[in-house]
Amino acid sequence: SNGVVMPPYLYGTAWKEGRTAEHVKMAIGAGFRGIDTANQRRHYNEVLVGKAVQELIAAGFVRREELFIQTKFTHGRGHTPGQEPFDPDAPIREQVMASFESSLGHFNTDYIDSYILHGPKVHGKVFGPEDWEVYRALEALYDAGKVRVIGLSNVNAEQLQQVLDRCRIRPHVLQIRTFGNTGWDDKIGGVRALCDAHGIRYEGYSVLTANRKLLQHATWQSVARARDDTAEQLAFRFSLQLGMVLLTGTTSKSHAALDLNVVHGPQYQAAGPSG
Repeated sequence: SNGVVMPPYLYGTAWKEGRTAEHVKMAIGAGFRGIDTANQRRHYNEVLVGKAVQELIAAGFVRREELFIQTKFTHGRGHTPGQEPFDPDAPIREQVMASFESSLGHFNTDYIDSYILHGPKVHGKVFGPEDWEVYRALEALYDAGKVRVIGLSNVNAEQLQQVLDRCRIRPHVLQIRTFGNTGWDDKIGGVRALCDAHGIRYEGYSVLTANRKLLQHATWQSVARARDDTAEQLAFRFSLQLGMVLLTGTTSKSHAALDLNVVHGPQYQAAGPSG
């Protein structure tokens, strides 16, 4: 919504543990130029994501400005105690800034393309006071030119509306688990329509794993065959046609090629800092 061009896919780096760097290198080698991670050791290893990116840049395989790097601030409750990238007793704004500076170091960069809140501090209907402290810090980082895009993850439509009603800078992206049975939307529904209405890029994750039964349905399989797609390619193609940015965390080089084959032409480019 601010003119920054995002690639249609972000490579998801969660749950890859000691093989994180290997898989990130595979993905970039296959053609992915968007990377999604979080400075949260419980589910991610951002250090190894950054290591892989730095090594590929140093080898001349890719340039930093070709990549779209997205990472997240995670509230203290989302960390294993002792693994927080900040002082858990510090004020929330200081926690955000410490986590952000740590992420810059992991990638040896002076900017992050997309920086988002991993999720509200408390699950429910309210975007709470601590969440607002995080969001105000994201706005400050955007003002300072440290990030090109700010946003949210794992919020429902009611929480998103609260942010839209009170924010100074509208979220540019929203990342959410996506379900076919709610019209390719969040679990409750309503998020994608709000995103469309306000120019927010909708990032869908778990598009395959949250929709296994749908992808096995005879009609879905028939349409996929008619298009010469796999069932998974059809899910990605349909989601992209709806305007989503998609996350995929495949660890298979052949599956990565199938994913990328859905996207054709020069639009598969990540913009640099001036985009």
